[in-house]
Amino acid sequence: MHHTKAHARIIWAGAFGANGAVILTASRDKVVKVWDVTALVAAAAASPVAASTVAPGAQLFFPHGINAVDVAPVQTVDGYSSIESRFLLAHVR
Repeated sequence: MHHTKAHARIIWAGAFGANGAVILTASRDKVVKVWDVTALVAAAAASPVAASTVAPGAQLFFPHGINAVDVAPVQTVDGYSSIESRFLLAHVR
C-alpha cells in the first residue's frame, strides 16, 4: 500500500471549499494541494490507514512557501448554485 505524504514541509494554512467538497492545504514546501473530501471520507471509512493513500486531486506549485489560502465560491453566469470546479489563487510576495 502506497502512503501519500500530505506535504514535504509544515502545513501553514488550510481552507474548506464553500460546499465542503474540497479542502486546500498550503505549505512551506511551496505547494497548494486540493483534496477531494468524498474520497478522503470513503477511504477513512474503509480503514484509517487507507485514508493516507488518497492522493490530492490537484497540486499547484509556487516559487515561495505558502502561508495563507482561501476558497471563494464562483457563481455561474446562468444563476445556478456556486461551484467549486474553479479556483482563483493569488500569490503576492
